[in-house]
Amino acid sequence: MGFGWEINIMGFVGSKVGITSSSSVADDVSTLKAAYSVRKYVASYTGSAIRVRRADNQEQDIGFNGNDLDESALTTFCSGTDGFVKIWYDQSGNGLDAAQLSAASQPRIVLAGVIEKNSNNNIGLNFLDSRVLTTTGNLWTTGDSSRASFIVHERESGSSANDYIYLSGPFPIWDAVLVTPGETAKYLYGVNVAQSTTQAASSGVTRLLTIEYVSSSSTITSYINSSQDTSNVAAQNVTAGILSISTASSSFFWKGTITELLFYNADISSDRATIENEINSYYSIWP
Repeated sequence: MGFGWEINIMGFVGSKVGITSSSSVADDVSTLKAAYSVRKYVASYTGSAIRVRRADNQEQDIGFNGNDLDESALTTFCSGTDGFVKIWYDQSGNGLDAAQLSAASQPRIVLAGVIEKNSNNNIGLNFLDSRVLTTTGNLWTTGDSSRASFIVHERESGSSANDYIYLSGPFPIWDAVLVTPGETAKYLYGVNVAQSTTQAASSGVTRLLTIEYVSSSSTITSYINSSQDTSNVAAQNVTAGILSISTASSSFFWKGTITELLFYNADISSDRATIENEINSYYSIWP
């Protein structure tokens, strides 16, 4: 969005790269399992944001201009053509880059020289109801452990299937988030996608969806734009497995854009609202 200002949230000083106090969750990456974003989320990260393939199959890493995606480098490289994301680099330092070698299955980031953006003017990877990125390493470890995911996304209208935002782990013990068909669709989430939100996953609307699981109380809770939606007591014993962004078993692809996808492998309930507000300070998702 291009603003370099900082805000004070809940006693911490937040900036566009995360919480910059000594108790920063974004700077203290020990609890950050994987981070995919079109901005620099981790202050200490020195790599690129994405690797892009253009229509003539030439490739280039695209980094940041300050803390924003380098839009100039991206449009210059694509030079009026389409651009597709071959690798979405993991900023956590854990090496869980999400990649796609097949050109036909890579999400689009540039269309005819114009960068893909959602209705909120945020850059996003467009998964086109047919694209997917996967990791080679496992996202979670087998067992019942606290974890959380933060997802900036926007769903397109007209989907007639379950649209997976992500899935990790082998069937049937998988951790996933999906949206059911239709314009009154709900988010389904958790291990075996056993929980459901009460709010509709409105098409054409940018949302931050947070899923938080606290193992000490076996409580799984969903938040939409930082407001609690549902909370249930249900053990979430996940099985280790790779991460697939957008699909499950080569079907049910995400129809829309994903802008940011963050995974924490710890109980971050005391920091959740701080993280959500920092995300919103960058993307301006809700008033």
